[in-house]
Amino acid sequence: MVRKLKFHEQKLLRKVDFINWEVDNNLHEVKVLRKYHIEKREDYTKYNKLSRNIREVAQKIRDLDEKDGFRAQSTSQLLEKLYSVGLIPTKQSLSLANEVNASSFCRRRLPSVMLKLRMAQNLKTAITFIEQGHIRVGPEIITDPAFIVTRNMEDFVTWVDSSKIKQHVMTYNEEENSTQLGKRVPCWKTRSGSEEMGCTSAKQLSAVPGDEEGRGKAYGNGEALSDEYKMKGLEKVKYVHGEEERTNTRNQENLEKNTLFHKGKHKDASGNSNKISIHSSESQQEFFRMLDEKIEKGRDYCSEEEDVT
Repeated sequence: MVRKLKFHEQKLLRKVDFINWEVDNNLHEVKVLRKYHIEKREDYTKYNKLSRNIREVAQKIRDLDEKDGFRAQSTSQLLEKLYSVGLIPTKQSLSLANEVNASSFCRRRLPSVMLKLRMAQNLKTAITFIEQGHIRVGPEIITDPAFIVTRNMEDFVTWVDSSKIKQHVMTYNEEENSTQLGKRVPCWKTRSGSEEMGCTSAKQLSAVPGDEEGRGKAYGNGEALSDEYKMKGLEKVKYVHGEEERTNTRNQENLEKNTLFHKGKHKDASGNSNKISIHSSESQQEFFRMLDEKIEKGRDYCSEEEDVT
């Protein structure tokens, strides 16, 4: 324990306190360092010094004469620089320069910008990515978490091309896009083209025939035909059967004509000339046809015997 100071000692040390230091009373500084994960206290000290200089310059400009043209020029230049760095939200008033502090610089650090762009879940992870060399600003790879990102450079913060995190992000985005389109698993057709595996949306789409598809083609899973195509197929079958019927009818008529021609020469006494319908095979019909051709070309056997006698 520390002994109690005597009167003359207390009188000498009235303005000096060896126990409670003024520097230790820095709760705000500790909060800022924890909030933005600043590892080096020197960075926070620099931010404090820069913010104080900015406030002093703004105050000096404000003390100038309002009618002086230099005041308007210097005001616009200062606001332009502060806005380009990202320390103030707008360029409307010089009073915004008085609100610049160390936290304004901390918000423009690269880890904070990455968190704003949703490239990391928290500041600690963002700092880890930067130190491992996964982040680049434009063409340069940044490994210092204290890098200040301006408004113009904010659009060029991205992943390094050779980073595995970038490959993982691209793979995840492709899977999400394929999920939205209903193509999470690729469809592979079998040899017959009648089965598809792993793609329900493709089956639903294939079940609808296109306008330019050829007639009589199968669609869907390669097995089903539309009602229209089925009806046209039936009409074609009917057409073929109709041709066969007409051919048979024509052959039957020729046969009846030949029969009547032969019966006309050998009529009976009663003069009966009724038609006789005879059903014959194709070979018989061919024989009768050849016989008709020979009759048309020359005389028959009976007429030759009559001439000889």
